Amino acid sequence: MTRRKRFGDAAVSLGFASRQEVTDALSEQETRLKHDGDRVLIGFLMVETGALTAHQLLEVLNHTSENGRLISEDAILLATRLESSLEDDQRVIMMSSVNGEENSSIIATQLAIAFALMDRGQILLIDADFRVSSQHARLGLNPAPGLTEYLEKDLDLGSVLQETGVPRLSFLSGGSEPKDVLSVFLSENYAPLIHDLRTRFHRIIIDSSSIGTHSDAAVIASYSDGVVLAMAEDQHSREEVREILRILDGLNVTVIGSVLTHA
Repeated sequence: MTRRKRFGDAAVSLGFASRQEVTDALSEQETRLKHDGDRVLIGFLMVETGALTAHQLLEVLNHTSENGRLISEDAILLATRLESSLEDDQRVIMMSSVNGEENSSIIATQLAIAFALMDRGQILLIDADFRVSSQHARLGLNPAPGLTEYLEKDLDLGSVLQETGVPRLSFLSGGSEPKDVLSVFLSENYAPLIHDLRTRFHRIIIDSSSIGTHSDAAVIASYSDGVVLAMAEDQHSREEVREILRILDGLNVTVIGSVLTHA
């Protein structure tokens, strides 16, 4: 069973493109894969040739996704606001939540795609939420090898980074679930990894567990330049939110954005 309906069929059925335009895009996709080794989604190729507008691309992506909306206008607005406010060296953004019930992983996916669509540089999405690892399924990619294998088995970084098919967006899965999640981020190899990734990527989105319930999220935050916090509408007390802010303040990490969700 495929993860999503065929993109080309959806574009035609929605009246956005002709069958010939889809065929031409598939041919170009095959040519690029053969010559450059790059797997580019046909939707982005169709935008390049003018067969689709950017808005139509978003509509088809969301129409064909079986795992929630891959991108939203809210995500694009958030990425735009962050891009305009962050300094160039503020590259590591942690996506977290108050208690884990806010669908923050979906927001992390959308935010990473939105950054990639802005074409300001290479973007990396990291799945660091081992307890509810979902990014690989949402993107149709391999669950391993990933972060765990890189840190524990001294693998080459290139062997664990995956291309997503979205131009400029790479993915690092969580990999095999560790026996002790906290030990992964306390590894002596974690800090050098983040340092290395800073030199390779314009923005790095880390999908983490809830900072209100898991200590490993605090460690991830300590290596980040800012946190985007998801909060469920009418679900959290002011004291819960204040406690999150106290934790982050103690780590000298700022909340650079917040997203209100409907849990």
